Amino acid sequence: MKYDLHLSAQRISRSTVEVLERVGFVRDEFANSTRCVASEYHATYRGGICLPDDHLWSGTCITLQSDSDFIGCLEEEEYQDTDVCLIEGSQEGEIQTLPPLECAIPSRDKHKACDIHIGIERSWSDAVVHCMEHLECACFDKPTADGVRRIYTITCESIGDGRQLFDTLYDLLKCVPGLCGKMKLERTIRFLRVPDDAPTLPISTEESVDSWLTAARADLAKEIRRRTLRSTFVEGLR
Repeated sequence: MKYDLHLSAQRISRSTVEVLERVGFVRDEFANSTRCVASEYHATYRGGICLPDDHLWSGTCITLQSDSDFIGCLEEEEYQDTDVCLIEGSQEGEIQTLPPLECAIPSRDKHKACDIHIGIERSWSDAVVHCMEHLECACFDKPTADGVRRIYTITCESIGDGRQLFDTLYDLLKCVPGLCGKMKLERTIRFLRVPDDAPTLPISTEESVDSWLTAARADLAKEIRRRTLRSTFVEGLR
C-alpha cells in the first residue's frame, strides 16, 4: 500500500507554512484551476517519516487548528499499484465527448471517500481537451519532469462509486483518439476540514454517479457495436 498526505489552504499564516515545511511538506505548483476554488497554498508531505503516521497526522492537525488564519483541508490517502493505470487512446476509437458528471460542494457533515485523478500529457490536442472538458470535473495544470500535465479530478461519496467510475472511465478513455495519460484511484483514510464548511473539491453523489454510468455505458455499447460491424465488414472484404 502507498500513501499521500496533502494540504489545501485557502488561507494560512506564513508562520504555519514555515512550521509545516520544516516538518517535510513541499509546496505544489498548480495553475489554471477550473471548476474548483484555487488554493492559496497546496502542499504534499515529502519528508522522511513513513506514512501513515499517527503522530505526524495529529501534530499537523494541531498546528493547523492553532492557526487562527487557517481555512482549508488536510487529507491522507492510500492506493495500490493496481489503482494506477496508463491510458493510450486507440487510433480506431471514435469517442469524441464524455457524458457530463454532476457534482456539488459537499455539506458540512460529508467528505469524499475517494478521488480519481486523470492526468493527460502536455502534448494534448484540442480534440482531447474538448473531450475531457465535457466531463465538467475540476482540473488544474501541474508542472512535471516531462512537462506540464493537466489533471482532472473526480471525488465520490463511496469507494464503490469510485471503483465503478474508474473502471468505466478507463474503458471510455481508451476509445478517445490521441489521448495519452494516467489514471489513479485514491481512498481517503483521514480528513480534516477547518472550518467545517471550508472550500473543498466538489463531490459526485451516488445519484449523479448512477446517472453518469448509465450514459457512459450506453456510449461504450455503441462503440463496441461500431467496432464489431467494422471488423465484420473488413473480414468480408478479404
